[in-house]
Amino acid sequence: QDGSALGGTQDEGSPLMISLGKGTLRFGLDEGVVSMKEGGKRQLIVPPSLAFGESGYPPAVPPNATLILEMELLRVIPPAEPVPRTEVAEGDYASTPSGLKYFDIREGNGDSPQEEGQFVVVHYTGWLTDGTKFDSSVDGGEPLSFRYGVDPMIQGFVEGVSTMKVGGKRQLVIPPELGYGAQAAGSIPANSTLVFEVELLYVDQR
Repeated sequence: QDGSALGGTQDEGSPLMISLGKGTLRFGLDEGVVSMKEGGKRQLIVPPSLAFGESGYPPAVPPNATLILEMELLRVIPPAEPVPRTEVAEGDYASTPSGLKYFDIREGNGDSPQEEGQFVVVHYTGWLTDGTKFDSSVDGGEPLSFRYGVDPMIQGFVEGVSTMKVGGKRQLVIPPELGYGAQAAGSIPANSTLVFEVELLYVDQR
């Protein structure tokens, strides 16, 4: 509180990313950032009990020092959406010989894709097993259209859709060998198991 500068993220050239509610933050940042809006700046006066306490942080911070922090909230990133949950036990998922697992959230009563080149329309959302959502046609408001058996798609997705009927919604659990394998794909790490929720909207019966 004597005006001595302790440094900051601007000196390091990169902002600090923090996770609220984890109990790992010091300096009252958890409380201080609450109610801030993106683009806002705030000054915090942090008592010793929320900083380095009686021990200080020699030589920069003496014992029982009150800190003054200035922070700017650059961006708020919402937490990852959880993997879709169903009321089915793990053992109740159906499995195919390839290793694909699926569960019908809602069974359809329309057509199924059967012939190569058929025009198929689906809505889908994809997650990693840790709950990180990596893609969603629902968020974009436009369903995915592809030619069955012709357009490049991961094997597990095509197999999972192949036995669906129009109007149905299904959860797929796709092992790496039916997904992107040992190759990373965008935000999807290598050797990732993928979880999809797929709704079959339309199949062109030519």
